[in-house]
Amino acid sequence: MFQMMVLVSKYVYLFLLVLFAGIGYFVYWRKPSAGVCKEMYSYQAGVIVLFNLLSCILIVLKEWNETIPWATFQMLLLYAGVMFGMYLLLLTLHRHTNRLLWNCVYMLLSVGFIMLWRLDPDTAKTQIYWIAGGYMVVNVVLLFFRGRWIWKIPGIFFMVVSVGFIILPFIFPSEANGSLNWANIKGFVFQPSEFVKLTFAFFIAVLYTKTNKLTSLLQAAAVAGFMMLVLLVQNDLGALLIFGILTWMMTYDYLDRAIVLWGGCIGIVVGALLAYKFVGHVTVRFDIWMDPWADINGGGYQIAQSLFAITSGGWFGTGLYQGSPGYIPARTTDMIFSAISEEFGAVFAIVLLLIYLLMFLFVMETGRREKNTFRRNLLVAFGILFMSQTFIIVGGVIKLIPLTGVTMPFISYGGSSLLSNFITIGIIEAVIRLYRMDREEARQREQRREEEEWEAYYAAVEAQRREAEWYAQWQSEDEWSQESGQTSAGRRGAADGRNAANGQKVGSRQTTSGKKKSAKKNIKPFEFDDPF
Repeated sequence: MFQMMVLVSKYVYLFLLVLFAGIGYFVYWRKPSAGVCKEMYSYQAGVIVLFNLLSCILIVLKEWNETIPWATFQMLLLYAGVMFGMYLLLLTLHRHTNRLLWNCVYMLLSVGFIMLWRLDPDTAKTQIYWIAGGYMVVNVVLLFFRGRWIWKIPGIFFMVVSVGFIILPFIFPSEANGSLNWANIKGFVFQPSEFVKLTFAFFIAVLYTKTNKLTSLLQAAAVAGFMMLVLLVQNDLGALLIFGILTWMMTYDYLDRAIVLWGGCIGIVVGALLAYKFVGHVTVRFDIWMDPWADINGGGYQIAQSLFAITSGGWFGTGLYQGSPGYIPARTTDMIFSAISEEFGAVFAIVLLLIYLLMFLFVMETGRREKNTFRRNLLVAFGILFMSQTFIIVGGVIKLIPLTGVTMPFISYGGSSLLSNFITIGIIEAVIRLYRMDREEARQREQRREEEEWEAYYAAVEAQRREAEWYAQWQSEDEWSQESGQTSAGRRGAADGRNAANGQKVGSRQTTSGKKKSAKKNIKPFEFDDPF
C-alpha cells in the first residue's frame, strides 16, 4: 500500500510544483489586476498546503509501525504552526509586501523540509526551529526598515561591518571540512561570510550611487579584493565566487559598458589559472572536477555519487524513500539537489530551478521600476547574490563547474545560510513596501490636487448662480417703471455682459476640470496585490 502511494505521489508532487510555477509565471508575464493577483496567490497557497499535506501523510505512514508516532505528529504540527503563523502575519501585519515572493519561499521551504525529513529526521526537526527563527528575524527586519533613516547610513559603515565580520574566523576559529570560514564565539558557531554578503551588497549599492565613478570603482576594487583574498586564505571558494560575481555584475550595471563583461570573463580565466597553479586547495578541486573517476574512492567520491544519484532518478525519480541518497556525502547541505533529483526526478528539479529563476526575475524587475538609486542598486545586488548562489551549487553538483561549499537557498540545512536568506527576503520586501508607499503618497497628492480643483469649480458655479438670482430679482423690480426703460435696458445689457464673461470663465474652468478628471482616470490606483 505504501509503495503504491509513493509511486503515485511522485507524479502528484510534480503536478503541484508545475502548477505552482505556472501560476507564478502567469502573474509575472501578464501582470493582471490586483483582484486577479490576489486570486492567483490564493491558488498558490492552496498548492503549498496540498504539497505539505501529502508530505505529512507519507511521513506518518512511513513511521507508523505498531504504535502511533506521537513525536512525529508533534513535530509536524509544530512545522504547520510555524508556516501558518507566518502566513497570517503576511496577510495582516505585512500586507504591503508581495505575496508572490513569499509563496516561492514557502514552496522552497516545503521541498526542503520533506527532503530533509527523508534524509535525516533529526536534521529536519532542527530545521523547523531555524525556520521559526528566520520568520522572527524577518519580522524584525520589516519593522526595522520601516524608517527611512536606514537608507541614509553612509557606505563606510557597511564597509567596516563587512571587514569586521570577514576576519572573525581568524579571531574565533572553528575549522570545518578544510575551510577556515566558521567562527565559534562561546559555543555559538556560525559562518560570517553568509552575513558579509549582505553588508557588502549594502556597501556597493551605496558606493555606486555616486557620480564620481573613478573613485567609486577604486574603492569597490580595493574592498572586494581584500574580501576575496581573505576568503581565499580561508579556503571558502564558494563565497569567493559569489563576491567576485557580485562585484563584476554590479560594476557592469554601474558603468553599462560591454568592456566590463569581457574584462570580467578574462579576469575569471586568469584568476582561475593563477589559483590552480599556486593554491593547492584550488588545484585539488579543479583536478577532481576534470576527472572525478580517477580517484572515485577518494577526492572524486562526492561528485561521482552526485552524478550516480541524478542519473538513477531519471526524468520522474524513484519516489520518496525509494532511492539511495545515503551514499551522497553532505546530502543535507551542499548536495541536497542530487538527492532531490534522485527521488523526485530531473523534471521536478528543473521546475524547482524555474522557481528560483522566477524569484530572480521578479527582484530584478522590481529593481528596474524603483526610482531611488540606492534601493534600486540594493535590489539588483540581492538578485545577483541569490541567483549566483543557486548557480554555483547546482553547477557544482551536476559537474558544470568545480564543486564548492555553497548551500541551496531555503532548501539546504544550515542556520547561518537560512537566516541570511531570510534577512535578504525581508530587506527585499521592505524595499517593495517603500516603493508601494511612495506610489500611494503620489496618488494621494494627485487626488488632493484634483479635489481642490473641483472645489474651486463648484465655488465658481455657486457664485454664478447667486449672480443670476440677483439679476432676476432686479429685473422684476424694474418692470413697473416705463420711464426708465432705456436705463433699465442699459443696465440689463451691462449685466448680460458681466454674466457672459463669468460664463466664459466658468466654462473655461469646467473644461480644465474635465480634462483633469479624464487625466485622473488614467492614474493606476494603489493595489496591495499588484505584482510590482
